[in-house]
Amino acid sequence: MAKAIGIDLGTSAIKCVAMSASGAVVATTEAAFAVTRELPGQAEQNPLDWLAALEAAVNRLDADVAANVCAIGLTGQLPTLVCLQGERPLPSAITWMDSRADAWASSFLDEPRRQMIYERTGMPIDGRYLAPMLRHHRDCFGNGVTTILSAKDFLHFALTGELTTDPSTAAGYGLYDLDGKSWSRELCGIWDVPESLLPAIRPAEATSPLRGDVAARLGLPSGLPVAVGCADSVASVYAMAGLDSGTVCVTTGSSTIIMDSLRDPLRDPRRRYLLTPHAVGGVF
Repeated sequence: MAKAIGIDLGTSAIKCVAMSASGAVVATTEAAFAVTRELPGQAEQNPLDWLAALEAAVNRLDADVAANVCAIGLTGQLPTLVCLQGERPLPSAITWMDSRADAWASSFLDEPRRQMIYERTGMPIDGRYLAPMLRHHRDCFGNGVTTILSAKDFLHFALTGELTTDPSTAAGYGLYDLDGKSWSRELCGIWDVPESLLPAIRPAEATSPLRGDVAARLGLPSGLPVAVGCADSVASVYAMAGLDSGTVCVTTGSSTIIMDSLRDPLRDPRRRYLLTPHAVGGVF
């Protein structure tokens, strides 16, 4: 009877899937939320809208399914910047679709620095990563920001109270050292992002218990293990091909991504592709 729930914080909706231990899909639900596009290049969402959509989507599950949930897994859109003041999210999360930091980030980085960042992170950096987003929009957020999170990480925080991310999502911050498997103090200095603002980095399969008050609102058993989860892109590859190399996976939604799995962290001297941690450690 045990079921696991997968929750995807997508670009336009929260999507839930309940699965049996054998992998059979038992139920699917979803609930949409709005995107603010009032200014040129703007694409913002309210994290509280995500939580309202999460509650709506989970409450649409059959009561018998909800009563037998034994675990929760997470994935989500990225990079999307969420700023916290204490435990409260600021109302404007800047999504990966927002282009307002692009021109500034391009002018800020010269070629040697851009190449150094790629070698360190595996990311051909631009204005869609959390660090340049925060630097560009800092005046809008003010001085009270205590933590920055990506969207999936905020969802994990709301469910468990834990400030944490996984390596695949950390790559979207633009501050993750791929070889060192940690935040880079040098990159934090380049983007003027204090390390104190960053969450802990844990494996995607690490879990924390579901908060009792949240469980009551969702109609789920209290204390369920909630996985830290991973980026939506690597989750889709893991679902389609496992960890096999040489199988090209294409996912299409709000964007289209072409991916393969590698055992060695191969950088491209011409920076034509992203190199990101997979859902499982030691694979890229």
